[in-house]
Amino acid sequence: MEDPRLIVVRKPFPEPKQDWVDQHRDKYEKICAALVEARKHSPCYVMKLDGDDLVSNRLAAYVHEQANPNGYYIPKGYLWRDGGRTLMPLDNFHVACGSSNIVYANSEELPSSAGVDFSHLPLLRFGHHVTVESYASMGRPLQAIPFRAAIYRQASGENISGFLQPREASRYKKPNWKFYVGLLLEQRKRHLLTAGLKREFFGL
Repeated sequence: MEDPRLIVVRKPFPEPKQDWVDQHRDKYEKICAALVEARKHSPCYVMKLDGDDLVSNRLAAYVHEQANPNGYYIPKGYLWRDGGRTLMPLDNFHVACGSSNIVYANSEELPSSAGVDFSHLPLLRFGHHVTVESYASMGRPLQAIPFRAAIYRQASGENISGFLQPREASRYKKPNWKFYVGLLLEQRKRHLLTAGLKREFFGL
């Protein structure tokens, strides 16, 4: 279904290698291309959303109705394993998942072209796990979304961290008994993927 509000940016990106560094280079080149397009519509709200994650159909309306001048973050969401029938509620969602910050940005905070140095831009300089603290330190505190507004999707085949790890994280360490106790306790917290949640997040 076509929607005039949707803009698809098409570029001849080379296929990345199955390598942690090259996959991340590819990811940030694509993010930068999207931000160059977003600059044409600035000032605007910008959310970096991973292609496999899901957001609530209530999120966009809430953001614009509240019209916070700094932006928002999602402190509560869900963790879902692709194809599963249950969801795990996640608190501190913005620390665990990159699809968790919606920042209001002007043209100076967005790249003018893909070839410029964008390392100084807050949207690309701050990792998702420090965005809330970083914007607060700039005097631009982000407002918390008060409902579970996103799903961190795992095992979709699209998440880099699902099949690649940096060298320093590649050493196998066997979890101890506390790991398994924690896993059992987490199972008790799971929510069924109800028809209502499917409508809200999957459009079904």
